[in-house]
Formats: sequence, structure tokens, C-alpha cells
Amino acid sequence: MVIEQIKAIDQPLLIVAPKTTQTKILKAFYQDKIFKPVTLMQKQDLFDKVFFKYTEDALITASMFLKLKPSIVKPLLKQLYKIEINQDYSDDNIETLKQLKKHLLEQGKIMPFNHHALFFKQYHVLLLDYPHDMELNALMSHISKVTTVDTIDSKLSGKKQFTYASFCTVEEEIIQTLLEINALTNQGVNLDEIAIVDVPASYQTLFLTTARRMGIPINYNQAKTLFQFPLTKRFLNELKASEKETLFERFLDAFDKIEQFRRHNIVNDKVYKKLLSRLNTFVKSTVYFDTLYPFIIDQLKAVKVKTETLKGAVNHITMDEVDPMKHQYLFFIGLHEGHFPKPKTEDDFLDEAAKKLLNYPTAEQLNQQEKARILTIIETLNHGYFSYAEQSVTESFFEANLLKEIRVKHDLRPFDKYDEAAQTISFQEALLYTKKLYDNYLIYHENHPDLEGLFPTFKDHFRPYDTQFKPLSNTMQKHLIKSQLN
Repeated sequence: MVIEQIKAIDQPLLIVAPKTTQTKILKAFYQDKIFKPVTLMQKQDLFDKVFFKYTEDALITASMFLKLKPSIVKPLLKQLYKIEINQDYSDDNIETLKQLKKHLLEQGKIMPFNHHALFFKQYHVLLLDYPHDMELNALMSHISKVTTVDTIDSKLSGKKQFTYASFCTVEEEIIQTLLEINALTNQGVNLDEIAIVDVPASYQTLFLTTARRMGIPINYNQAKTLFQFPLTKRFLNELKASEKETLFERFLDAFDKIEQFRRHNIVNDKVYKKLLSRLNTFVKSTVYFDTLYPFIIDQLKAVKVKTETLKGAVNHITMDEVDPMKHQYLFFIGLHEGHFPKPKTEDDFLDEAAKKLLNYPTAEQLNQQEKARILTIIETLNHGYFSYAEQSVTESFFEANLLKEIRVKHDLRPFDKYDEAAQTISFQEALLYTKKLYDNYLIYHENHPDLEGLFPTFKDHFRPYDTQFKPLSNTMQKHLIKSQLN
């Protein structure tokens, strides 16, 4: 349908679409032998072309100017295009943002694109698969003043049939989910065609432990922040200890001292390269090191590093990574309110009045946008499995309101629940495993990651190892001494 619309347009095309949609279009062009002048862009490319883009160190400069963390400042930078330098604003925070914009322009941290009207006039603009993005749709209204803009959702829609089940406990939900995955593999489905989406944090240990003991490999890929790696801690210590005068020399000195450790393993090499790329923006800074150091830490905590993946394993993915072409079978577990989706909170810098002046989306609007986005993604699934548990050992849950909307829009048939006697991990096995881990914790202070999830379930069913020293009685000591003498 979309390809037919594209073929009917005579002008050169500018298609703004997510990367997955762009790939589908290029494949269709190749298969149908379509030759058209087409420019492809993603959302951020479009913002850069319409208004301005920032230098690599603009975020650091802005954070220092506002005296706020980069994570708070980053979304504010995208709002600067709405602020006019020569206009007076009644709101103090917007006035501060105006001063920030002036400061960034003076420092050369903003690169304006002053000819965007001429740029867009040459194209027919097609916006694909961003139906619920409020910022992007507002931007398209701006572009529509100079050229033709069409908005299309190329993804499939309509009623579909998915699988759903509710469970009394998290343990039951996890076991039944894994048994369902096991049943799919018995039917000839490859494990790498199966994905589990956004497992709740409270499920993780028990889920991974049970999967491992049932022989189901999981690519969990829980990304660590760059700050958490030992090589990064070593680098920061060297950076602080360096006596070099300039920032450049200081960074170079620290990198030289950790160079030998990058060769120890693949992970260290990956972390080393990430450090180089992420800290490059700080090297050219003219700010004192002591002032810059907290921003370096904040940046390292914001960067995620994924571990290596297994082949032939079930993948754990985020909602942003859902791709029905890659994963035919998707499991959504732990669909309770507060997790599906995770609610966004209000920004700390802009109050309600300021947001209204800037037409800045509120947390409530962003939450509604996220729910609509998830519903759109779900419409593209081939096989979807949804489940929810009422309680875990430590807390109770309420079914997500979004799940109720899915039930209204689609047909949800019940899970084929399996006899739990078929599970390969028995209560007794799990109990003994938990006792072993807890005893190791008491004796050797070995804190195994599985223990946190298992201990609350089994703590009342075993007696822990007694680490208290009990001296021998005098009679026993005399008997032992006598036996040694004889």
C-alpha cells in the first residue's frame, strides 16, 4: 500500500521513518525495481535539518550553565528552537533557557540551519510510522507551511488473536511461560525466533534461574553502565591521580596506564573503546578538571554496554527492539500496573505554565503517547503471549490498564497450562539449591545473583548453617589430648 503511494508521487521524496521501516522500503524498491529520487531520514536528522544541531560538547556546556545533570538538560535542548532570542518571556525558567540559547550560540555550540525552507521546498515529505509522536507531528505542521507533507502509518492494523493467562503467583507465571517456550521448540520453532519483552526487575533472578535449570538458554543481555566496569574504575583513579597540566595530557596519561589491561579479555577491549569514544567530548574542554569531573561520572553512568550474545537462545529485548520480522513469537510477562508501561514523571526544571507556553508535552501526555505507541507495536505481532501474576513472595500486583485495552482491541485466547509436575526443577531441588547458596553466603560471603530471588521463597523451609563457634567441652578436650598421647 505504502509503496503504491510512493510510486504515485512525481516529486523527489523525503521519507522520515524509523530504521526498520526504511529497511522494508529499500527491500521493496529492490524487489520491484523502483528507481526514484528518495532521501531517507530519521527523527533526529529531521530536527537537525529544520532548526539546528549541536556540537558534541554542547550538552556539557549547557549542563554547566544551568547547573543541572545532563540527563535533565538533554530534553530541554530540543525545546530551544521554540524560544526566540529577541522576545521577552514572563516565565523565569523560559528566560533562563533563552539565556542558555544565547550562550550556546556565542560559544559556537549551536550550528543553525538557516535555509531549511529552501531545503524542504524541493521535496514531497512523507512521514511514516510515527503516528503518536507529538513533537514530530508539531514539527511536520511547521514544515507543511513550505511543502506538501503526508503522514502514513504503514504498519498493519485490525483485530488479531493472541494468547493470555493470569496466574496467582510469579513462580507459576514464570514456569508456565518457560513450559510454553519448551512446547514451541518441540514443535520445531527455533529458540532465536522467540523473544521475551521487558522482564520486570523483580522477576529477573527467579526467571533466569528457572530457565537455566530447565535447560532453556536466555540471552538476557542486561546492559551495565560504562561506570560499573572495573576497567572504568581503574581509569577514573588514574585520571584523578594524574599530575599532568592540561586535560588532554591528563586523559592521554590515564589511557596509557590502562592500555595493558584492555588486552586481558574481550570485555575490557570493548570498554576501553567505549571510554575513548564517549570521553572524547571532554578532552577539548577548557573547564577545570575538578569542575568537569562530576559531568564525566554522569556521562559514564548514562552509557549502556551490552554483553556478548549466545546463538540459538531466547532473546530478552526491550519494547523498542520488538521486530516481528526477527522474532515470530513474543512473550510479555509481568504485565502489572507501573511496569507496562513504566510511567514517566514530570520534568524538574519546567513548571506547568512554562510547558504550556512552549507547547512542551506533560508527563501525562507522554504516558498516553507511550501507551498508544505500544498498542501500535502490538498490532504488528505475529504471535503474542501476554501474562500477569497477582503476587510474588514480597508484593501484590494489579493488572495493567493497558492490558485491558489490548483485551478490547484483540481476541485473547487462554494459555494452554501445563501440569507443573512436568517441570524439570522440583521444589526440593530449588530448596536445596537455595540452601547451598545461602550457606556459601554465610560462610564465604559469596553473594550469588540467584540468591536474591530465591531466598524469600524458600527461607522458611530450611535451617541455615550455624556460623557461631562452639568450643569443645573440657571432657572432650581431655579425651582428645589423652588419645594423642597414647
